[in-house]
Amino acid sequence: MKLDVDSSGKLLVPWAILDGRVMISSNICEKQRPPDTAFAVANTLTFIPSAHGTSGPVHSSFSRFISDGQKPWLSALDALGVHKIEDALGGEDVGAWMAPSDINGITVTRSYAAAAYFVPVSNRPNLAVLTGAEATRIISSSKNGLVTATGVELSLAGQNYSVAVKSGAEVILSAGTIKTPQLLELSGIGNPDVLEHFGIETKVSLPGVGEGIIDQVYFGTSYELNNDSIITLDDLRDPTFEAAALAEYETNKPGIMTIGARDLLLFRFRPYAIQKEKWDVVIQGLREPTKRGYIELIAFPGFFTTASAPEPGKKYITFTGNLHFPFSTGGIHIASTGPFVQPAIDPHYYEEEFDIQSLVSVLKFHRKFANTGGFKDLFAAEIDPGTAVQTDEEIMDYIKNYGGPEFHTVGSAAMLPREKGGVVSPQLKVYGTSNIRVVDLSILPLQISAHPMSTLYGVAEKAADIIRGIVAV
Repeated sequence: MKLDVDSSGKLLVPWAILDGRVMISSNICEKQRPPDTAFAVANTLTFIPSAHGTSGPVHSSFSRFISDGQKPWLSALDALGVHKIEDALGGEDVGAWMAPSDINGITVTRSYAAAAYFVPVSNRPNLAVLTGAEATRIISSSKNGLVTATGVELSLAGQNYSVAVKSGAEVILSAGTIKTPQLLELSGIGNPDVLEHFGIETKVSLPGVGEGIIDQVYFGTSYELNNDSIITLDDLRDPTFEAAALAEYETNKPGIMTIGARDLLLFRFRPYAIQKEKWDVVIQGLREPTKRGYIELIAFPGFFTTASAPEPGKKYITFTGNLHFPFSTGGIHIASTGPFVQPAIDPHYYEEEFDIQSLVSVLKFHRKFANTGGFKDLFAAEIDPGTAVQTDEEIMDYIKNYGGPEFHTVGSAAMLPREKGGVVSPQLKVYGTSNIRVVDLSILPLQISAHPMSTLYGVAEKAADIIRGIVAV
């Protein structure tokens, strides 16, 4: 998990934690339940058993329902020369596949962090969870050049409280990429220029707090289906259908209520050289075209765009284009000394021209894809952006106005050398402090070729071992 620099001062990042597979945790988070053999064969579901855990607390399995509107996915991509991969979680994710989801394969219910990690230990006497509480500031003192957290201020039900940190204990900050930098700055940890502007005493000078954020961005291209018998999520807009689907699910767990995002494709583009040190790592990764994807495509069984509105009774398929490695970076900083005033976020989307040009190419690929194989026979019309949008400039406007973040933001408290703008060490400890650690996605200095959930589970598992002294970094 250590980030280092080479003899020339260039950043070195181990791809083991950045390529979308949680190698650092040996898949100890996961408990996969393989699909029924006949169902897997009928729907081309494949996986590599060694790439999955079998005894972890987080369950994974394949969705039991697949819309007929999604089924041309692999054959249409094959017709365009895109190869199928057996399992993206095997470490090489460029290609098309059918993805599992965090679903308990026995109960057919969602598997998530609270159920996996909290519920089994919720009765422990040394564990207290305050729902509805909001941390507002870390109280600290300085000694021997280090800041030590001595308490945490919080608000609960309109009342303010201060909780003391016992000697030898730590504060674990897991407020996420958006709120972690806010709490650090409100506590006097951050860029002195930012802190002084709001009259906050600088206790630890860390200019990297809130800087270098990167989000994965996406947009959608939606198509109306010409076959009203195909079931999609659009059917759930009908209250009668929704009630029947819910009753069916509660009876024996079949049907559309078990659907998940399953049709995935990752591929790559070739970037131009960008004069930013940490992007050397990304560019190097993109030079390995068979190992990690730069763009993700998903076939979503329903209307999932916003430029237009779905018509009652009609069915849709939406192709999304998700940019996993944007070169544009932004920042998050406090906008007030008030802890309940949300921080100011400036993501600088599309500041680097390559980002928007990449997504323009993706929309053009969507259109080519929609006129290939089984999708060509299924689609009646392009709804968003619509065939009137044709030039690169018109496509750019559509993406900028109707695309958005995937809420996979990273980087606001990056694990980098302090002199390179880092906020936390390889032990996840905030530089200049003795007992404050950050454990959330804000520590990742770069994006990953994946959705970040499993990687975050891996970071948390690793952090737990570090905190307990089980492993050294």
